[in-house]
Amino acid sequence: MTGIHLSVADSLYQTGCVMSEPLMSGYIILAIFLLVFSGLLTAAEVDYFGADEALRRTLSGKKRDRRVAGNLAKPERIMATIMIANLVSNVAVIALAAVIALKTPLSLTTGVVFILISAFSVFLFGEILPRLFAVRYPLRAARFMAFPLSFLEFVFRPLNYLFIRSATFMKRNFNKPLQPGLSMSEISQVLELSPENAISEEKEILEGIVNFGNKNVSEIMCPRVDVVAVDIKSSFGSVLELINES
Repeated sequence: MTGIHLSVADSLYQTGCVMSEPLMSGYIILAIFLLVFSGLLTAAEVDYFGADEALRRTLSGKKRDRRVAGNLAKPERIMATIMIANLVSNVAVIALAAVIALKTPLSLTTGVVFILISAFSVFLFGEILPRLFAVRYPLRAARFMAFPLSFLEFVFRPLNYLFIRSATFMKRNFNKPLQPGLSMSEISQVLELSPENAISEEKEILEGIVNFGNKNVSEIMCPRVDVVAVDIKSSFGSVLELINES
């Protein structure tokens, strides 16, 4: 039985259906590299677009920090670059996993499971863990990926321009502004025209909101002589007794 299995594998190899070990090793190394690269892109995305202004002020005058600042000055192009490069890396990892599964003497079930595990690895190591790393160690990925992102932005500049122009066109033509809401005077008129048998509780709440908007601060202010002070060291019982008395 073993001889039959080996002869089938040898015949598949001779016909080109089985991948040689050096080529398979190269595919695996390339897939791991693309997976790590995808994770670095995701972490850099969090650093560039999730860091607050105070954290960005910590950038120094070093070369890497200057590159980071330069990338921050063109957010749309950097975002488009990260999205394109991340998409290409993730698709390439899945494609390499499919090629490896097809070019090895695996059963159909084993090959499908291998591809699914590869897809889950892309999700775990390319999306979830890099985001956690970026939150725990801010700006590290941004500094490390400053030059690669600048280079990729230059390479993908025609695609970036196309995507940015397409997004601008869609936003201008399909993002219709919302209709303005009702004003307080219109709400008040609706309440006046509502029937007497309308739900009283909701009507009272709405009337209170409308009337509150028309009040001045002086109408609800408490005079100083009527203010009751409480010592910060007072116990809860004494404070509660004072509230009941006042």
